[in-house]
Amino acid sequence: MHKFKFQIEELNPFQEWHLHDSADNQEYAIRRAEKICKQIHRPVRILTLQNKLVAQFDPEKLHSESQ
Repeated sequence: MHKFKFQIEELNPFQEWHLHDSADNQEYAIRRAEKICKQIHRPVRILTLQNKLVAQFDPEKLHSESQ
């Protein structure tokens, strides 16, 4: 089974991180995570296979930046 380099996770209503998507390309993972965050209005983060944080998106910050 192919292991993707980046895991895109959302913070669910129970305050647990849940895998939402995966990617091999960091730029794609960042664009995808930002889009997911805007769509579901929940925090989204990107981790490497070694569980290192690449980026985290907060829906409140994304909303205020777009205004």
